[in-house]
Amino acid sequence: MNLNEQKTLLLRVVTQLIEKQLNEQGLRTFGAVLGSGREVQLLVPETIKRQHPSLDELDSYWLEQLRKAVMSTDANAACYCAEVQTIREDGTPITPGIVLFLEQKAGNAEYRFYTYEKNDHSTRLVEQNSQNAPMRLFLDSAPTRKHWWNS
Repeated sequence: MNLNEQKTLLLRVVTQLIEKQLNEQGLRTFGAVLGSGREVQLLVPETIKRQHPSLDELDSYWLEQLRKAVMSTDANAACYCAEVQTIREDGTPITPGIVLFLEQKAGNAEYRFYTYEKNDHSTRLVEQNSQNAPMRLFLDSAPTRKHWWNS
């Protein structure tokens, strides 16, 4: 499986689970690890202390949990997702959304931000944007960048 297929598979599994949860009881934050085959292992939080943690707290928690999972398996990619809400200065909500962090062993990481649309029958994710992120899970396996001074 090439890099694009790995990413597509993990995103498909995770976004389907997100939409299913949003249609049922609401999203509960979770992580996922794609093994060297096509298996996806789901991780649910066990020790998040606060009921409504900040995005920084979620990021720290999931990076630690995903690092453990990645080190104990032959993983090619990992991600976590959480529901977020944009609010105005006066505290009123604007748009509910989903933040998804995804990192691949091949050396790329990104945050993806989604909004979602609910109607009477279903909820559908709408990708808004993505931005590159630093590698933090697969540091030992990231490709080394060669420079003229160390070639």
